[in-house]
Amino acid sequence: VIHIDTKGQEIRRDERIQAIIRIEDTAGDSSLTHLAGIKIRGATSTAYPKKSYAIEFCDSMGGEMDVALFGLRSDDDWILDAMYIDHSRMRNRLCTDIWNDYNRIPHSDVEPEALNGTRGVFVEMFLNGQYNGLYCLTERIDRKQLKLKKHKNTCRGLSYKATTWDNLMG
Repeated sequence: VIHIDTKGQEIRRDERIQAIIRIEDTAGDSSLTHLAGIKIRGATSTAYPKKSYAIEFCDSMGGEMDVALFGLRSDDDWILDAMYIDHSRMRNRLCTDIWNDYNRIPHSDVEPEALNGTRGVFVEMFLNGQYNGLYCLTERIDRKQLKLKKHKNTCRGLSYKATTWDNLMG
């Protein structure tokens, strides 16, 4: 269960606001509380009534702070996916879990922990004391997930992100 308290501030799309996030692992009988920045995430999905959120955990000075959640990787950036158009609330997670089980990335021989997809867990989310529904807390696909290393003057792999749908290289 995730409780997000924004102290009455409205969560916006373009900039993070400060929040307090309390996470209860009901299976493990543990909880933790952290400061975090939160903003609405997505493009088309921002028009849906149920919003997805990007969360960035931080320390008391506002610096990024990695947090390991529910047996997933340790990171400061997390996604709370609203799964609004996934009426079963499991299609995306199930498909990605199947993908992770059989897909191997080209450099898995040197980085056996590299994943070509996200991992996630279903959570119930409360926003400012109000029940907001079922979400999927997921990792991000990024260099860290793919285990791509920065190398000076060499390249072992690339990660691309489309920003538009208007052409193949958007």
